[in-house]
Amino acid sequence: RNPPLPRSSLCSPSAMRCQEGASGRRFEFVPYGESWKGEGESICADGLVKGTGLQLTHWTGNKTPQDYQEDLSTEICLRFNAMNAGKKTKYDSATVTNNHFDTDGIMSVFALLHPEKAEEHRDLMIKAAAAGDFQEWGTDDSGVMLDLCLERLAEEAGGDEEAYKVILPQVEGLLEEFEEREDLWGEGMKEIEEALQRIDEGTVRVERLADEKKKFSHAGADVGDVGVLIHPVGVPPTPGVVLSRVFPWFLKGMGKGVSRHLLCYEHEGGGFMYEYERPRYSWVSTQTRPAILKPDASLILENLGSEWNSQGLSCLTSICRTEKPVAGKPLEVAEMLQTLERSLMPSLKPSVRGV
Repeated sequence: RNPPLPRSSLCSPSAMRCQEGASGRRFEFVPYGESWKGEGESICADGLVKGTGLQLTHWTGNKTPQDYQEDLSTEICLRFNAMNAGKKTKYDSATVTNNHFDTDGIMSVFALLHPEKAEEHRDLMIKAAAAGDFQEWGTDDSGVMLDLCLERLAEEAGGDEEAYKVILPQVEGLLEEFEEREDLWGEGMKEIEEALQRIDEGTVRVERLADEKKKFSHAGADVGDVGVLIHPVGVPPTPGVVLSRVFPWFLKGMGKGVSRHLLCYEHEGGGFMYEYERPRYSWVSTQTRPAILKPDASLILENLGSEWNSQGLSCLTSICRTEKPVAGKPLEVAEMLQTLERSLMPSLKPSVRGV
């Protein structure tokens, strides 16, 4: 294994929350649910931190200025840098805050602390943020690999605040040398590649149910195609990044992307367990990726059997799941859910996007 990358010193050893960047800004971690109580200008980079002045975040309910809106908080912060490059602003020495650790969060913070370095690595940072927040596998492996590096380091750090303290000083080195850190990404990439191989070999079967829009066409909206993944007995769930490779959003208009996933798990006693979800990016309001509205899960569940509920869902974009095996076959269940959603429109259609 390679030795750990060097860590820089903290600007306040006693507080252990504050770290400075080349931009003249500093970072302060604010525990989730608490407010920032500092003085001067402040920027919330990803998440939602009460008490901060400028929000640069994609989280639902954000007040990020429209000029900076993008799909990912990392993109928002990079856009903020680009639009203010060479200008003097009141945020030049602001405190940058965040209240949780994930890849989009630390990439956003790094972008505001080190604008020039971030610009050098903007494509990689965006790919890594998408892998983390949207479980998205881009056009190459780089984003997934960097996300795996950061997540492994965070697990070892133990806690979000400690993760920032330990990892933030290492980000620049990781951006330049992540490919050499197989000790961090190797195990995760192996699991991802094995999952993709199961699909390529047909062990996990991929089906697609097109939304023909033949029934209930008066609703004025489409449910969208359903991507169906059928797992035989004993096969682990397919990682989200592999789902994004099988049904890429950027090919949605070309018949590749889907608006729903139906994940099917064959049960050894017969029947299948099911989980029905939107694509993993759709938990936020998006600017570039196709907008996929969040349906009213309670209304859907009212029209399903008692086997279905919204408890124990595996991700933010899940709609409902079965709590015990059901007899219906995967494509039959997919068609039933698609038809049900269409029959409930427009009452099912919410007034806002996102979670």
